Amino acid sequence: MSIENQIRTNLEENEVYLSENLGQHILIDEEALELIGRQVISGGNVLEIGSGPGNLTAKLTERANRVVGIEIDRQFAPVLEDLQASSPNLEVIYGDALRVNFQQIVESERDEEWQVVSNLPFHISEPFLKKVAGLPVENVVLVVGDALARSMQITDPDSSEFSRTSFLSQTFFETSVIADIEKSAFYPPPRTNATAVVLTPRERDEFKSNPRLAIQHRLFLTEHKSPTVGKVIKEARDNQVGGAGKDSHRPSRRKARQELKQLIYEANNGGLGQGNRQDGGIGHRDDSLGLDERILSTPFSRLDNQEVRELAKALRDKFGQ
Repeated sequence: MSIENQIRTNLEENEVYLSENLGQHILIDEEALELIGRQVISGGNVLEIGSGPGNLTAKLTERANRVVGIEIDRQFAPVLEDLQASSPNLEVIYGDALRVNFQQIVESERDEEWQVVSNLPFHISEPFLKKVAGLPVENVVLVVGDALARSMQITDPDSSEFSRTSFLSQTFFETSVIADIEKSAFYPPPRTNATAVVLTPRERDEFKSNPRLAIQHRLFLTEHKSPTVGKVIKEARDNQVGGAGKDSHRPSRRKARQELKQLIYEANNGGLGQGNRQDGGIGHRDDSLGLDERILSTPFSRLDNQEVRELAKALRDKFGQ
């Protein structure tokens, strides 16, 4: 019996009805399933997002020491319980993956190698990508829509296709494609083809040694607090030269506002500071990014793709790739 027939039979026997709203497109191609399964580090731990009927989950349990599956749809519980009965290394958490604390799961066995693996529902791909950015894992193996996969690989902000997703991907990961997957490899078929990618997290030292990455890293990590772009750039520069990071040396809010106004003024008048500071490196007050007040005075979370491209270009032109 083919995998597709097995899945259809399993779903029918358990009265499971797939939801288009939840993006439930089950990967049924044996070659693709095997390929993704082979990405698992033998003896490591896997956090799987969207276990569904367990077709990919079963491949993961064959190589991993432990698999923690997260599934939002309890319709799949009877099927997954059968798989758990034959795979004692499988644990299933029922809930919305975008609300589950991944950090807590990974840190439960901090000394072990962890990977994230998912045939990801296409509609949550971008928020999910942001959620796994900075997670202490070996890599993230995803099956995503081909358009998103292209966006994740674009590193040149001069490209009209460069987006916030491109900016996020280049900041936190090295992205490699392992396979293109036709939509016919899914049941039911999605509207577009898919791509399997491996995201390898950057080393922490890269954020310390690379001024451009240091700023980009801080932009994303502070996004939920909605500081302005100008403020984030200044704080990243201060941290780079050791001028911040200790509570005792934090400037007052009034001083921070004054410095931001000065930063914006100087950006509009030919450079980010023409004073006499001699910090060196990222802390030079005379570093001009060529950004205008519109971007510097706006929280990063509110920038559109065009503004993100302008910001990315300015950082690239100043600090290099």
